[in-house]
Amino acid sequence: MGKLNPEGLLKCMRKESNAVVIEFEVKPGAKNTIIEGIDDWRGCIVVRVRAPAKKGKANKELIKFLSSALSLPSSNLTIIKGEWGRRKTIKISGLSPTELVQKIKSKTQER
Repeated sequence: MGKLNPEGLLKCMRKESNAVVIEFEVKPGAKNTIIEGIDDWRGCIVVRVRAPAKKGKANKELIKFLSSALSLPSSNLTIIKGEWGRRKTIKISGLSPTELVQKIKSKTQER
């Protein structure tokens, strides 16, 4: 598992028109909801969520967690791929890639 450095985070993102698309690997059923690190091989940010992967509970918790971490309304985050799998592609509007990196880094440093 790679560290959350700016270069690694930017590799997990791509800019699309007025939004940023980020790849995530979600691990449901964790003790706490946290950003664990970067999977350099897969090019994604790994997030552990407390909720189980049942009836969309893990997805809801992921969106709520990211919304809070990024100080954005949940309506600015959309799962565009992987709604039923662990690998998720999420479209985030309202922040630039640089702003996203800063917010993710500050959220992980609170732990």
